[in-house]
Formats: sequence, structure tokens, C-alpha cells
Amino acid sequence: MPVQVEGLTSWALLARRGPFLRFLPALASTLLLWAVLQHARSPLALPATLLAIPAAFYGVLLMAGVSLADAQAAGWVPQPAEVLPLT
Repeated sequence: MPVQVEGLTSWALLARRGPFLRFLPALASTLLLWAVLQHARSPLALPATLLAIPAAFYGVLLMAGVSLADAQAAGWVPQPAEVLPLT
């Protein structure tokens, strides 16, 4: 269920369990990217982190026994885009 944040009072909606749980992966990814940018010295650290974030997300889905279709139905993964003909 999407949450519309239109004013200061609607920020309280993020404290509900559903929206907050969907916010956690983005927050964790942001903090990880910040830490890598601040502390890593290797030029491969950022590309490796950018590959590791979605791999970890789908790994958690796999370990939790959640199929891609279930994750899409729950709103964790977007539905595939409609393919339009090139002509």
C-alpha cells in the first residue's frame, strides 16, 4: 500500500509497520553506500557495493522462501514493464 506524504502530519504514516519495513532496505543501502564512499580506498569498492545490494535483497527473498511473484504482489518488487512494439 503506497503512502502519500503531503505534509508534516502524514509523516506519521511511515511509522506503521508496512511502510516502515519497505523503507528499511533503502535506508540500509544508503548507509552502506555512504560508509563505502567515506572509508573504502579501493576503486572497486563502490561497483562491488552496487552489485552486492540487489544480490543481498534477492538473497534474503530466497532464504525467506518468498518467490518473485509473491514479492511483486506484496509491493517489494515492481511488476514488469509492458513491452511495446518497435513499429
